[in-house]
Amino acid sequence: MPIYISLMKLTDQGIKDIKNAPQRTADNVKRFEAMGGKLIGFYTVMGEYDYVGIAEAPNDEVAMTFM
Repeated sequence: MPIYISLMKLTDQGIKDIKNAPQRTADNVKRFEAMGGKLIGFYTVMGEYDYVGIAEAPNDEVAMTFM
């Protein structure tokens, strides 16, 4: 399967609701897996972006639909 790397930033609303971020992440991983994807790694980073996600998806359509 192709591997995809995503750079993500929190929105203002996401920052205000940061305490629920772990549950939102877990819910999204389940949703992605239901689409046939597999999370390889998910990292919190410092700088311009807040998160980096590395995942496999069956094809570009699945990856872009999830995004």
